[in-house]
Amino acid sequence: MGSFSSSNRRPGVVRAAVIALVGGPGAFRLALAAAVVVSHVTRFGIGRPAVVLFFMLSGFWVTGLYRNWAGPPLTFVASRWLRIWPLLAIVAAAVIGLQALGQLAPHGTLGSTLILLGLAVRQGDVVGVAWSLDLELQFYLALPLCLWWIDRAGAGRATARGALLAAGLTILGAVGLFHGWLTALAFAPAFAAGVAMQIGDWRASGRAASISVVLFLVAGVLFWFVPATHMMIEKGAVPWWLDLAFTGWSLVLLPYVAWNVRQPSPPLDRALGNLSFPWYLVHFPAITLGGHWAGPGLAGKGLGLLIGVVVAGLLYRFVDRPVERWRGSLWREPTRDKGAGRA
Repeated sequence: MGSFSSSNRRPGVVRAAVIALVGGPGAFRLALAAAVVVSHVTRFGIGRPAVVLFFMLSGFWVTGLYRNWAGPPLTFVASRWLRIWPLLAIVAAAVIGLQALGQLAPHGTLGSTLILLGLAVRQGDVVGVAWSLDLELQFYLALPLCLWWIDRAGAGRATARGALLAAGLTILGAVGLFHGWLTALAFAPAFAAGVAMQIGDWRASGRAASISVVLFLVAGVLFWFVPATHMMIEKGAVPWWLDLAFTGWSLVLLPYVAWNVRQPSPPLDRALGNLSFPWYLVHFPAITLGGHWAGPGLAGKGLGLLIGVVVAGLLYRFVDRPVERWRGSLWREPTRDKGAGRA
């Protein structure tokens, strides 16, 4: 009987490992975090499209949570804020401590980082990537109101009203970028696409997902060889419209994202997805610290990557998971992000 049970489990274990490492929702989130890390140790600016795709995923998962939220919108926003702020506060305080010890150069302020909301505009980010969490928090604040306004249109006009809202917010975001204000509005199409996937229950085929990946990569190759768009691949000049261009490029992957979020997520995949958040938070200070200890070359970058992975693992195990259990005890959330761990 033991031998029979073992042979039956083995294919399931192998399949779960393949899903986790190739096509699982959690693995995808970890791959996006890895793209941001790569952009900070190379000359390739692939981190911004990854952040755009994070916003798309957030639109999908968070809308699902809100649609099934039993309490008032304020408690929903508070729960989402507690998802990102405690770990950010710990990392930011640690960076300030390393700055005080002379291990990191002074950069940003703890107060500006901990306030978070508006950080992308006023600057002062000690972590280096918290600006994106500011935009994420802005999306959390806007989502209940936007969904309320869309729902008022009724089933027949909800799609048109949602598209009009997304277009209007994007225009406002573009105006803000032109004047040097980076807000969530600039990435409204990505977040709105995730919202639409959730509300419309859109499911893409594997073939459509594959085609979208090919088109995304072909576009990247063209961007590389065309001088006017080379800056989208290799770091260089940063015109005001660059984030809008990254958003448009990332939307090509919409079928892949719609396919990915519907894939099964075994425990290994969920762990990979959950690990992406602490790794994203600590990787930039870790890379800087590695450069300080081992020089700006490959040795420093390699050391920084190692530090980032180790610290992220420790934070996930001893900080993020306990905080998440505590957060879950505050409100009885009727839904859970079962696709890739908690959003």
